Amino acid sequence: FSKQSILPGSTFRSDLAEHIMTEPRLTMKGCRGGQNRSAGWYVFQAARRFLLILGCAVGLFSRGVAEAALGVVQASGGALMPRLSPDGQWIAVSYQGLIGKVSLNGGPLVALSRGEGLDTDPAWSPDGRRIACVNSKLGQLRIIDAESGAEVPLAKTVWSSGPFWFHPEGRRVLGRFSVAASPRWTDPLGWLDVDTCEVTPPRLGDLAARFWMPHTPYTLAEDGRWIFFAVHPDRPREQSGNNGPQAELFRVPAEGGTPERILQFTARIYGLSPSAGGKGLYAVTDAGTSHNDVWHIPFDNPLRAL
Repeated sequence: FSKQSILPGSTFRSDLAEHIMTEPRLTMKGCRGGQNRSAGWYVFQAARRFLLILGCAVGLFSRGVAEAALGVVQASGGALMPRLSPDGQWIAVSYQGLIGKVSLNGGPLVALSRGEGLDTDPAWSPDGRRIACVNSKLGQLRIIDAESGAEVPLAKTVWSSGPFWFHPEGRRVLGRFSVAASPRWTDPLGWLDVDTCEVTPPRLGDLAARFWMPHTPYTLAEDGRWIFFAVHPDRPREQSGNNGPQAELFRVPAEGGTPERILQFTARIYGLSPSAGGKGLYAVTDAGTSHNDVWHIPFDNPLRAL
């Protein structure tokens, strides 16, 4: 206690605070008819309030458990890897190890995926009915129903790492896949046939050898005609950035071919996404900042991004 007024505007006197600290019994005239209150009475009241608060907390926790069982999460803070649905109405996210969706207009997050491990890298199918993701515990590709969260059976086990991009036709997914080994960040980029789970790597020419680096960014054009990717001048068994921070941005036909260089960016690129209308790319980069930022690279004048 302070010897000043306990609360601004209160009528407690400074000598009362001293009395509380030195006397076992208190006489507080004007409080509940001037009845005498012992220190034990105040301990009892404090304990009662504590139990009341604890009861409220348990109730709220129980409500949260029930809502989680029903697939509803009220607190959606901390959601990662957002991906907008094709109709622009929902955002799929990875939230505390599960895949969920939240309305673009706000509201509770609807939990979809179930089971062990962390589900990450959600990607919508073109019709908005399915969501592809990867389970980090097993490193396996999963495709779930976007309404019920039920898992869609696959023809065989596919190990993978994201991000993933559905082709507009809906039958293929672009990502890093392997059907014969444990998951590795250096798995080659490939097209996965959703029906057969066969993987077909696009032809990248001489740049295929530079796709070894973990987290090499790539994305798919909205119309599915082009794959965009960035490579850095890193070399095996050398520290990243040892040969400069620049990134070279390329595009290649979705079926493969000779990559076309778009520009050399001034800094590393960590993520890519097509902008609406196919007019450019969004790049996650640390250019000019100490943390990652988002830059827009227009196709009609790529150098303007510099």
